Amino acid sequence: MTDVLQPNLMSEMGFFFAVLGIALASLLPGIGSAIGVGKAGQAAEVLIHRIEQMNRDMQIPATIAELRREDIPKLARQADKEANPLYPVPVLWNAKELEEIYRMVLPGSA
Repeated sequence: MTDVLQPNLMSEMGFFFAVLGIALASLLPGIGSAIGVGKAGQAAEVLIHRIEQMNRDMQIPATIAELRREDIPKLARQADKEANPLYPVPVLWNAKELEEIYRMVLPGSA
């Protein structure tokens, strides 16, 4: 499921990944040209697109076929309870915000 959710999660954390792109560019000289971007801030966007392409190449679906709309509130509550604040992540989302992420991978949403 993480493979399906990852591009959506990264897109939702846009600011964090823009900062990451700048950090990568400053830490690794030439990273921009290596991944095909002219500006450091674009690195995060390119990374997300590359992950999406890699998922397509490996035939990882963009949606979760078994996911049902009525399951989303319970899944979001469980994810919220498990992850917050136990996992060291750059962004903490509450159950309502997590519901939005799950909706992104509902069949017919991609």
